[in-house]
Amino acid sequence: MKDLLKTRWNAVCNDYLREFCKKHDIPFEDAYWPRQEVGDIVILGEDGFSANMTEIRYDIDNDVPVGEFEKYFDYTLRVHTIELTQQEMEGGPHDFSMKRLNYENWCLGAPRYSEEQLKQYEETQQHIREQISAFQKEIAETSKTMSHDQEG
Repeated sequence: MKDLLKTRWNAVCNDYLREFCKKHDIPFEDAYWPRQEVGDIVILGEDGFSANMTEIRYDIDNDVPVGEFEKYFDYTLRVHTIELTQQEMEGGPHDFSMKRLNYENWCLGAPRYSEEQLKQYEETQQHIREQISAFQKEIAETSKTMSHDQEG
């Protein structure tokens, strides 16, 4: 019975995936389940797109307009990158957290950051990285000068 359930699960997941790929013009043969974990996360080709089974089912079952998943994926990738950059700048785990949306909430119009807000986060982080780099360069030059002065 367990083998039959697994076989049926795999078939249903792959049928949903096939429809999702067809709808979004992704070659089905380029999509794969990492570690053969059918029904978990799927990699959708060479571009690095990924989706989980919940997202795929929601997209197909609710006739979400073509292009909406790509907008959602780009948005969540940007938010995640901003969070990781903030963590990197703070040197470890942090309390900084941005609004994250699941695909269903995205499609239902849940509040999200505007393009302007995302750009502001990204520009601020870039400015901070530049300031850190300049400060590190200044420290290195000062250390070099001090070490040279001590030698002489």
